[in-house]
Amino acid sequence: MENGWTRVHSDMEPIHAYHSIYVAYSLATEWLSQANYIFSCLNITSNRQHAVFVNSIRYDITSQPGDSFPQGFLFLCPATDLLLDHSTGLQHLDSVAYWSLDPAGIDRLSAEDANDLGFPAIEVNMEVLGQSWDGSIYDGLREFHQAKGFNPDNQDVARHLGHPLFEVSPDVPPGFSFVNEPDGGRESDDEDSVALSHGKVAQT
Repeated sequence: MENGWTRVHSDMEPIHAYHSIYVAYSLATEWLSQANYIFSCLNITSNRQHAVFVNSIRYDITSQPGDSFPQGFLFLCPATDLLLDHSTGLQHLDSVAYWSLDPAGIDRLSAEDANDLGFPAIEVNMEVLGQSWDGSIYDGLREFHQAKGFNPDNQDVARHLGHPLFEVSPDVPPGFSFVNEPDGGRESDDEDSVALSHGKVAQT
């Protein structure tokens, strides 16, 4: 549609739409060059292995299967509108997807009205993939940078290497429900991959 939204007719098969955002791999190196500075800004001195560098974000919008649905239209927002400003939180469901009997989508159905009319529930999920490093890695980087004459509590190393400088964002309440560690929670001396899944938001 001209406004960037996508319109899907209700007689289609169960809907599964997704959008992925990837972070340049080199940014992980750039993070490590100034991680101790960020930790200092936030007064973080322990449990640094829980800090996750985000590699990718994936959004999934699905509808439940069924035998038959009333005639209508599902409207999906543009991918750029999925994320709240300055956070990793999802927009409210009504701002992401909604049912309407109107092909222009002007008259939106509430979740309750859509359910009463027999439209399938809509589920929105966000999955975040990232990397974490053991605290000993950050300790080693601190000692190495100090030995090279740099102050690890500022961004001189990143500036010296020509890396983009990270900034501390305003406080944002955590938006993730759990962390899934592929190795079963074992701490590693090297980087670990982790997956963080945002709580699902569904019409009921």
